[in-house]
Amino acid sequence: EEEEEEDPSCGTTRQATSRSPAHDHVSLSRKILYAHHIIADSKRRALRELAVDLGVGAAVKIGWPGVIVLEGETRRVEEFVSCAQRWRWKQLVVRGEMRVELASSGTISGDATSSLVDAARALPKAFVEFGPTEMSALAQLCRDAGLEELFLRVFKKGGQ
Repeated sequence: EEEEEEDPSCGTTRQATSRSPAHDHVSLSRKILYAHHIIADSKRRALRELAVDLGVGAAVKIGWPGVIVLEGETRRVEEFVSCAQRWRWKQLVVRGEMRVELASSGTISGDATSSLVDAARALPKAFVEFGPTEMSALAQLCRDAGLEELFLRVFKKGGQ
């Protein structure tokens, strides 16, 4: 794979995102993405930086195939996916998603949003990278978090 620099910022930073106006709807999203492969150090570094900048938990299995499991506030997860899809990939597709509604009335501040999302997480709020032969370890992480069905969707198995 070509060593091509990816732009993890995609025009945003955590500071810009955290200053977004208060809103009256908060949800947590989980997505699993299939990539033909994740090999280039630059892409691995950009995935890590993007996850940290957006405050999105990400478990990434590198190699062939590549798998990305995301969890975080819905708007941030959507931003992660949108940004990553702008990079050069042989294939990168969302194979499964889940959404948990956390609050739907009143005005919720940024700090309250973060607290609600963090309390609802099933996966670590961190970037975790699994090696090319560690698909079973990623599967176990998802199984332990009660997300086995989501994990199986990366292989087009499991219900919607």
